[in-house]
Amino acid sequence: MILTIPYNPTIPGGYDKLTSAILRYGRHPNHLLFVAAKEEHEDGAFALAMKLREQFGGYFAVTVPNRQETGLQASNRMFVAALDALRDHVPSYGEMPDPVMLYFSPSWHPRKPRWLDEFQAEYYLSGAPMTFGCFGKGKVDGPVAISRRFLAETKLLRFLPQDKHWREFLAWEIINNGLQSEALGQSLPAYIRPSNS
Repeated sequence: MILTIPYNPTIPGGYDKLTSAILRYGRHPNHLLFVAAKEEHEDGAFALAMKLREQFGGYFAVTVPNRQETGLQASNRMFVAALDALRDHVPSYGEMPDPVMLYFSPSWHPRKPRWLDEFQAEYYLSGAPMTFGCFGKGKVDGPVAISRRFLAETKLLRFLPQDKHWREFLAWEIINNGLQSEALGQSLPAYIRPSNS
């Protein structure tokens, strides 16, 4: 599985808690790390990747060109760039032949050892749906797993507007093509939860 962390130095709380949680709960050598960031934030994104690189089997930068834009627009462009990276990624020996991306939310944190292995196991035991996440009341909350099959099927992604967040605009497609994960949520038994829960 590819864990993708969008990097934005202006988010409240920063990345220290997420970094500490990932380091605390063990290595994931069978998974990859992608860090997505705008060009102007490459140094911070690289520093984050360097802190986490030994926890994963490999890491890659997903760079988004600079542009004068709102935070919402930057968030959307990082998400689309990460999906493009998923589409273009060529698995190496030992990787799953059809990789799946867990697009993370920096305000959510893992809470148990081998959390990414367990999340991947739950994903495949659930039938490898197109999407897999925390879907409540028509919303896409927190991290969401996205497969290449979703990229092939989505009709809305290319119409993503500049004034609506991808979590809202793509919610219908993501939810209706996916399944709810027990690993993600506000309380137990979820083991990937918001930092304030």
